[in-house]
Amino acid sequence: MILPRGKQNADPVYAGWFSLNGNGEMTGTAWVDESGFLEGPVAITNTHSVGVVRDAVIEWACAQKPSTRQWSLPVVAETY
Repeated sequence: MILPRGKQNADPVYAGWFSLNGNGEMTGTAWVDESGFLEGPVAITNTHSVGVVRDAVIEWACAQKPSTRQWSLPVVAETY
């Protein structure tokens, strides 16, 4: 996981995304497109673990800040 502002600061950062070749899985891009912000960590994993890592990031975020339970769309991307 990459925490854009570190562990002590959860403020959003400006964000955008780009697909180099159109391959690969990535969650959370719809909210980045709509808001222009990243409101949590970015996780990188393998192709078959994107969903598992997304669920783990949500669980971690809920443990850090209980109000996250209401809504969460983490950015998780695969890398080859």
